[in-house]
Amino acid sequence: EQEINEKDILLYQRLKDKGYEDDQLENLFSKLNFFELTPLLVFDYQWDENNYIKDCLQHHTQNNNKKFTLSGNYRQEYKITHEIKDPKINTLVNYNYYYNKNYKPHDLVNIPRQYASPNQQLRKEAMQQAVLFVKNSIQEKMNFFITNAYSDYQSQLNLYQRMGNKVMKEGFSESQSGLKFKVAITYVKQEKQVLEWISKHAHEYGFIQRYPSGKEKITGLLNPKIYRYVGKELALKINKSQLSFDEYSELYLQNWFDKSLKPDTALLQKIK
Repeated sequence: EQEINEKDILLYQRLKDKGYEDDQLENLFSKLNFFELTPLLVFDYQWDENNYIKDCLQHHTQNNNKKFTLSGNYRQEYKITHEIKDPKINTLVNYNYYYNKNYKPHDLVNIPRQYASPNQQLRKEAMQQAVLFVKNSIQEKMNFFITNAYSDYQSQLNLYQRMGNKVMKEGFSESQSGLKFKVAITYVKQEKQVLEWISKHAHEYGFIQRYPSGKEKITGLLNPKIYRYVGKELALKINKSQLSFDEYSELYLQNWFDKSLKPDTALLQKIK
């Protein structure tokens, strides 16, 4: 009985593009909210959508736009993968999208030592905004510095082999993008306050919280100290949408498997 808007139409078509039939979609849309449906863009195709619906309804009172949890597992890591052929600032990297072993950003630069732990690199645009971010944090007495930035394919492979039990596969990490870093708090006693300040202001510098608390069922990871550069305009849109980067990318940014399912330009312009 809810009014259908442009975002609903886009989501419907995106899910159809992932293989869902009209009767499945009618079932899903009649029982679940928008924020309960967008994770299906990230999860594996669910042959029996009723299991997913039942799980959502069991968590209906505790889930919202900022927190989403389920009892079941709806994603097999690395099941369906796509090589990233043309890396951009807004490129999604996760269990489904990977860099090959030879990929290295062409514009990596060193982060000045006063703003980061030793030997940290980011892509030039991301580095410039990250330095501004850290400078302003110092001015606001919310001091933090940058660590765990760029890491190449071989370094990831060596790390995962040393760990024995892999948490991720090499090539499937944001570390290789040259757009990600981890926040390190300068004064431990301020940690909670500083993390709240960083989360509030990150989009002003083009960064998003890559693995936010409450969305780990969707992103596959929980690390609220990891930030990813996507540019100021996109960061603001993602921040307003309250979607994870995985959901936002699959809904708005990814190519279509069947281009005939893509809504017309006029409708898409209304959404953007």
